[in-house]
Amino acid sequence: MAPPLPWLFLALGCAGPGSGPGIESQLESEVIALNQRMQLLQEELASCVSGAGSKTLYANLYQVLPTSGLQVDQRGGAVVITVGASSVFVDDYASDFRDDADMALDMLATALLLNPDYDVTVVGHTWNQPIDPAQRSRYRNHLLLSFWLAEALSDHLIDNYGVERSRFTVAGRGRWDPVDEGGEPSAHEANHRIEIKLVPMVSTSDPG
Repeated sequence: MAPPLPWLFLALGCAGPGSGPGIESQLESEVIALNQRMQLLQEELASCVSGAGSKTLYANLYQVLPTSGLQVDQRGGAVVITVGASSVFVDDYASDFRDDADMALDMLATALLLNPDYDVTVVGHTWNQPIDPAQRSRYRNHLLLSFWLAEALSDHLIDNYGVERSRFTVAGRGRWDPVDEGGEPSAHEANHRIEIKLVPMVSTSDPG
């Protein structure tokens, strides 16, 4: 049986000034790194055994989801759905969902519910500009904000649409994986996003 929703960070970066790692922090970092590696290995294994299934899923979703503003790509054995944060949240800090986001969220949830044999990795991404000082008490850095974007979307899909919680892994990459490195508003819009990666589940049953 899959474990409960594993809340982990897939992030690169250094601790802020005065954070003082200590032994506990070092151990926590090592555990996070190990969890990341295990997740990557599972995805690589799934990619090796399920290419045809992912191609079919990609073809099906590509015909439907872009009409609701969702971007669909195929990366190896995974299908990736990209959601612009500004298209579902009322502001950059995910304080609430937009009233006009229902169609995109309905389509996304339907895609997940119709494909229950796929694990779901939700990864939040932010931009390269400083966080609003008024928000720093809540989001100390971009890593925390990106994780919150992914967590908020995941919780919404679980609580409001009934997508199985055990399928989810939630992560944040902060500002370290931009799709546009420019400083103009269009770059902010492109980078501030949530990616939902669908990877076929790896069977753990004993063939013997």
